[in-house]
Amino acid sequence: GVESYNLYMHLKDKLDIFVISSSSNNLDKHLHVAVPNLFIPKHILFSIYINLNLNKIIKKYELDVLQVYGGPGGVILLRKPCIPLIYLANHTYAQQYEYFKKRVYKLLQKFEKKGYAISEKIVSISTTTRDSLIECYGIHSEKIEVIPVGIDTHVFKPVYVKKIPNSVLYVGRLHERKGIFYLIDAIKTVKDEIPDIKLYLIGSGDLKGALQKKIEAEDLFGNTIFIGSVSEEELIKWYNKTEVFVIPSLFEGFGIVCIEAMACGAPVIGTNVPGIVDIIKNNENGILVKPKNYFELADAIQKLLQDDIFRKRLSENGQKTTKSQFEWRIISKRFIEAYKGVVK
Repeated sequence: GVESYNLYMHLKDKLDIFVISSSSNNLDKHLHVAVPNLFIPKHILFSIYINLNLNKIIKKYELDVLQVYGGPGGVILLRKPCIPLIYLANHTYAQQYEYFKKRVYKLLQKFEKKGYAISEKIVSISTTTRDSLIECYGIHSEKIEVIPVGIDTHVFKPVYVKKIPNSVLYVGRLHERKGIFYLIDAIKTVKDEIPDIKLYLIGSGDLKGALQKKIEAEDLFGNTIFIGSVSEEELIKWYNKTEVFVIPSLFEGFGIVCIEAMACGAPVIGTNVPGIVDIIKNNENGILVKPKNYFELADAIQKLLQDDIFRKRLSENGQKTTKSQFEWRIISKRFIEAYKGVVK
């Protein structure tokens, strides 16, 4: 959602964009498809509507190119539209199945493959998702272009706020695949050396109750603080006032919070998993650790908190990375070239 909205905002003055979604909003030229809350997932119902009505919509609004967001939670397209199709792959159901082994992901792979097959071009947001498309779906590499998620470095940037000593920040959903339990274990380990360490958790999700129980059981009640959801303005302040940012995921499509934190000057620790490895170069602009290895994560946190020079170097290199590789101005130009290519 963040990705598509920001791309829209950076393209709307250059192109005539029409948006079809299941969410009500105030975007210009937007078709809101009201999807009922049933036992069937919302994105599946939305996909059914799109498959039945797509060519009518295309002709009614005189569209030239169709961009569809695929992958888990995205649109499953089974019918080839009457205009060129670009599929955007955040990550695949094959990747989901590899990490979580749920049978439903195996089933959805077959439907997802059809959409990628009928497209003229696929934009993958990471090299690991590109590799999944090639290896698991048999897509030719020439059809895929890797264009990462962008960021506005005029918005996400260093600001002057007082730093919280020995502070660690997590931003994201409180969900199993985010690896937060391993982060709690790492904080417990670091506490032996840095008793006043503080972990701030920004986000919401169904794991909050289980996390609270673990925090109490590990005697980390005074070291771990749930912040909940915050505005973008507050989020930028949090990136700036904490000393270390951690993204401990077991799997990511990309990890947009990683580049948000980097752009704000936060030294970043991430797991060596799909998506994140496209952003962090170990010991250059951040630190990579093995997923689920809380000892290694604890060592990285302790090293950053205690080494001011190393922390500053990662901070500066992270900012350079976001400005040179992930600025929306650069990313939006690449999308425009992709549109021109499929029209030709």
